[in-house]
Amino acid sequence: MKAAIYARYSSENQSEKSIDDQIRVCRKYIENNDMTIEDKHIYIDEAISGSIVNRSGLINDLNRTKSCSSAFITAGIEKIIK
Repeated sequence: MKAAIYARYSSENQSEKSIDDQIRVCRKYIENNDMTIEDKHIYIDEAISGSIVNRSGLINDLNRTKSCSSAFITAGIEKIIK
């Protein structure tokens, strides 16, 4: 199965480095569950609060997973919404 990754950090609580950590965790999950990921299907929102729903990375990832039957992978539900 194909997968798409969504990673986000908020300017208040995290650093840009947390994006790399989230992607690493997601890649490991994908690998352990016999899925595949292409770098072009990693979607990121930087310095954006989870309380903001209209985030380009999230919207692009959700559109991708909906149109291509991909699995939506994120390091934690708090990355999607607060």
